[in-house]
Amino acid sequence: MRVLFAFLWLAAAGSALPSCQSGTSTAGGATADTLAPLYPFPQYLADQIRYVDSMPLGIEKVTKLNGRTTDSGYIDKAVFKAAVAPFAAIDPNLASLRPSYTENSFNDLTLGTITFSISCTDSTAVLQKADVLLHADTKKVKYVLLEMTEANEDSVLYRRINWVHNMRCQVAETIQKKDSTYDRITEYIWDKPMN
Repeated sequence: MRVLFAFLWLAAAGSALPSCQSGTSTAGGATADTLAPLYPFPQYLADQIRYVDSMPLGIEKVTKLNGRTTDSGYIDKAVFKAAVAPFAAIDPNLASLRPSYTENSFNDLTLGTITFSISCTDSTAVLQKADVLLHADTKKVKYVLLEMTEANEDSVLYRRINWVHNMRCQVAETIQKKDSTYDRITEYIWDKPMN
């Protein structure tokens, strides 16, 4: 399924790769490229969640607070789904969100990847950035990197999500309060054999 998404997206974005440029929205109004679909990473993440749910895999959760491991162990798939489903729920292709996002793409010969970089022009939006890296030869997703920001009444939560295809998801969070900052890293690993 992810190959189909990648193929359809590459076919739709055809002219963006040779030029290594993408249009952006302007203050005076949207360009035609603003209305073009962005790389469908939420669908890819939903497929990955279904993959983990359908496979006989153990899911290890490791939590670190300010650099120290505070918790680790295997968790139920329902707990995993509840924790990661919100990352697939924000779709910048929705008509209400699409004008706030731009996309650039380029082929990185050093890494052997094609990168789709999606940025937000609205500083109050939760999803600020998404980078999708595809294998240059197979066009399959290698990584999805997300940056999210949530302002609460007494704090700001910065999240950086690193999703590695069929292997793991790492959520690095910085919680900034008036007088303190906490760093928490939660990693969900499902490609390890259970001992």
